[in-house]
Amino acid sequence: MMNITRLLVNFSKNTILETDRLVLKPLSINDLDDYHEYSSDDETLKYDYLPHKTLKESEEGLVTWHLSAPLGKYGLFLKSSGKLIGNINFRPETNEKVFVGYTLNKNYWKKGYATEALQKLISLSFTQLGIKQIFAKVHSENRASTALLLRLGFSLVNVESNVKHYRGYTFDELTYEKRKDILSSF
Repeated sequence: MMNITRLLVNFSKNTILETDRLVLKPLSINDLDDYHEYSSDDETLKYDYLPHKTLKESEEGLVTWHLSAPLGKYGLFLKSSGKLIGNINFRPETNEKVFVGYTLNKNYWKKGYATEALQKLISLSFTQLGIKQIFAKVHSENRASTALLLRLGFSLVNVESNVKHYRGYTFDELTYEKRKDILSSF
């Protein structure tokens, strides 16, 4: 059985990944302007964290959430231009279980980028990293994220009611799971 350290070592060996249209790699402080473009946008973050109000807030968020502990965290960069359009983060929970979270700049929604990136990371997780379960928590009204997870073979495993959102209201939080033994096209 693998421990968290082994998982982090495996992530460290897979820091730069490619898909047809994307390069997945750690963010850097040089990505601040692109990061701020989506981390300050209320529509992009409607179901996530509160948008950053200033470039300084985005800089602090970038350093705190991405640069301080980069393993398992990937920026989504367009191959064609090098532009950062979002990020996907894998957070180890137990020996073989990770939670995944993702944010995509609204200007790149409905173009298949999130599907492409998540497919790559699911495949890597199950074939090379020793991960057996991937979980995602989704706001019940986030239909696009729910559709993405279902399309990639995730199953709804829990509904937690009356979860307090950062914006002050309560909502149902859906937990989706994909297991290695339920491998569809990976």
